[in-house]
Amino acid sequence: MERIYETYLKIVKNACTDSHRTESVNPADLPTLAELAQNHCTVPYVLPYLKSVSNYPFLKSQVKNMMLNYYQIEQFTRRTLSLLLEHNISCILLKGISLANYYPVPEYRKLGDLDLYLPEPGDLAKAKKLLEENGYRDEHELSYHHITYRYTFPATGRSFTLELHYR
Repeated sequence: MERIYETYLKIVKNACTDSHRTESVNPADLPTLAELAQNHCTVPYVLPYLKSVSNYPFLKSQVKNMMLNYYQIEQFTRRTLSLLLEHNISCILLKGISLANYYPVPEYRKLGDLDLYLPEPGDLAKAKKLLEENGYRDEHELSYHHITYRYTFPATGRSFTLELHYR
């Protein structure tokens, strides 16, 4: 294995094990390290080593956007769960934000949509009506086990996807 790959893996391992150890990186290897981190979606782990790389501002912006997305989807999750629970519609969070706690740093988990399961068959019609009354738009996706909704926050224009599973 090439030296830079070993160094890259040590950096990620240190981040995942809460080690305070830092690795020595040959400055000539930094562009390759940056490329590895981008290819493997691990830029947050490696970013402190990349300050002298020419695309550092881009990488830092990428991490900032990842963090912003994390907090926005968390707000979307809380909003959706609160709405359903306030109207006595029980639901189970299937993945997404609930998995973040299993990562060394929860913010490092990439997020995309919100998946909720309705365990009570009678709640589906009630949930559909409630969601649509509150700005969730049916995406009309062909599925036999979930309905897909899109919600756009009026203040930011950011949209998020909800998959409401009923089977």
